[in-house]
Amino acid sequence: MKAQSIAAATGVGAVDLAVTDADRALRFYRDYVGLASIPGDGPEIHMGAAGRELLVLHPGAARPVVLAPPSSTASRSSSQTGASSRGSSRGSPVCSGTSTRPTT
Repeated sequence: MKAQSIAAATGVGAVDLAVTDADRALRFYRDYVGLASIPGDGPEIHMGAAGRELLVLHPGAARPVVLAPPSSTASRSSSQTGASSRGSSRGSPVCSGTSTRPTT
């Protein structure tokens, strides 16, 4: 089967994340992911690379999203799967959701 390609003009816009802890999210995306802050208006934190906006952090999320483990692994103990009992979001910013905006 031949793979179909998408139009060359197709692109991805910046990702918007609502975060519960803006300072923690900023440090994570700056220090671990390597994104730089981009000046912007309002309380949002704009971040990107090579002069392109890739991420907009929206402070003030009411609560973090808690993801349940997949049902196939939920019944296994952590010793069987090699996983720790800690949540997967430990050490990374806690987000309440994502959305995308069209490219401009």
